[in-house]
Amino acid sequence: MNTSTPAQKTDEYFENRRKNSSSRWGSICFTKSIVDTEASEVIAELMGVDGTVATTEPYTRRVLESVDRLKIVARTGVGYDAIDVAAATERGIVVATTPGSNHKSVADYAVMCMLALTRRLFASPGGRR
Repeated sequence: MNTSTPAQKTDEYFENRRKNSSSRWGSICFTKSIVDTEASEVIAELMGVDGTVATTEPYTRRVLESVDRLKIVARTGVGYDAIDVAAATERGIVVATTPGSNHKSVADYAVMCMLALTRRLFASPGGRR
């Protein structure tokens, strides 16, 4: 019986992706999305890789100047909030996003919230607002 927690399964998934990501195009790092990730953790993950599929971890000037082979930071979702684009450009690192990848889900969520409000699904107990 497998007693792994969801977090352990996620770690195993990313570890397998890292181990099996080398190809004739180079190696790719699939980073884990950790909001409070330290720069040193990101640097350790990116050493020796050519590209990364980024989530919310910080790609600061320090990170980008410390890695040895990075050529592309492909950000899932939209926005460059966690990436120092100027530092990446100076080092010749391409920064890419996936525009339009979440617009349908955002629209669905907005409509769902409007319907929930009209049906008072979020009303607090006791009639407080």
